[in-house]
Amino acid sequence: VVVARLSEALGAAGEPHVTLLPEDAEPALAALFADLPHRRGRYRGRGSVAAMARAIAAAAGPGDLVHAHGPRTALAALLARGLGLSAPVVYTVHGYHGLAQEGRAALHRRLENLLALTMDATVWVSEADRALAESAGIRPRRAARVVENGLLVQETPPGAPRDVDLLFVGRLVHQ
Repeated sequence: VVVARLSEALGAAGEPHVTLLPEDAEPALAALFADLPHRRGRYRGRGSVAAMARAIAAAAGPGDLVHAHGPRTALAALLARGLGLSAPVVYTVHGYHGLAQEGRAALHRRLENLLALTMDATVWVSEADRALAESAGIRPRRAARVVENGLLVQETPPGAPRDVDLLFVGRLVHQ
């Protein structure tokens, strides 16, 4: 949804852009991008990172900027550089969920450090993610900043009337 909103904003500003979607994009995701500039890449959503890298390398041209949404896509963009991708890559971190996985945290920390050192820019969607990166020793080599994700829900004092009872934020993919 955030990428679709970004695509709408870029379109409204007259900025040329395209979103690369997996060939097996969920119907809800395909519907969300139906009227937005997009292409279907020759890769599956939860399939091979190498296939995604080939799709990124094939889709990006000179002068483009690649927005890697999440660590899996950032890793694919990194691999795409070995296939000739010359476009700069901006990596948007959406939580360092892997750092909390028992038995895999060290592997995820190494991956995130690799991405932090090789991406042209890093964007955290919250101050909490930036602080988590700092405490885990993940330090981007190039430009890095917080750009708050989606919307901010103001803290409501206890007992105050609320206009939101439940806010669900999630992905449009089957887990």
